[in-house]
Amino acid sequence: MDVKYLRNKIMSYKEPKRKDWQNRTGEEKGYLIFMARIIDPKLIHRLIELQRELEEFECCQLILPEYLHISIKDIGYLTATPQDSNDFPLEILPQAIYESKKIFREVKPFKFRLGRIGIFPQAVFVEIEEHGIIKEIQSRIEKTLSYVSFSEREKKGFLPHISIAYIINNNDLEDLRIFLGASWKHNLFFGDYKVDKIELVKIDDRRQLTYETLTEFRLENL
Repeated sequence: MDVKYLRNKIMSYKEPKRKDWQNRTGEEKGYLIFMARIIDPKLIHRLIELQRELEEFECCQLILPEYLHISIKDIGYLTATPQDSNDFPLEILPQAIYESKKIFREVKPFKFRLGRIGIFPQAVFVEIEEHGIIKEIQSRIEKTLSYVSFSEREKKGFLPHISIAYIINNNDLEDLRIFLGASWKHNLFFGDYKVDKIELVKIDDRRQLTYETLTEFRLENL
């Protein structure tokens, strides 16, 4: 399945999946997240092959190749008018970017490999194995950006992963679970992949899904 085919397939969906934070109204300027985009052509090709296996399921909405990524750390709603603990004030964004540069100066490039296939309530994902490096980065972010109210759920149960499809309904969800359990019981070993850049991204899909890179951090061997 090539990228053009996948794009046309995804654009044909009538009701895109929307998370709770994507439904908010008001002065929100998007959602902030640290992420590592998937840019390795071989890895993108492999993930598209996996997505092809999900096409027949009505409950799945495939994710476009340019949106495939490894979530590093959720920050919160970027807004000029904070309402609750999940909001991130727009006025302190420059300070957060400056302090984040200090964090990633001490982070080396790291490798990962694909693990098992799984299902979150909102997505089908591929687990990644990276020897706990992402949790170490998260700890650095939490310590440095101590004024951010991070999700307790994420602190307790974060699983490094790449989402490859959203769950948009329950129509054949049980069939999907059975299919994944029967077909993909073993880990997907296709070699190691490398992360050498992490981005702070603003996500906004109130009109059309967009990922805007606010700044990027190159990981260099010390």
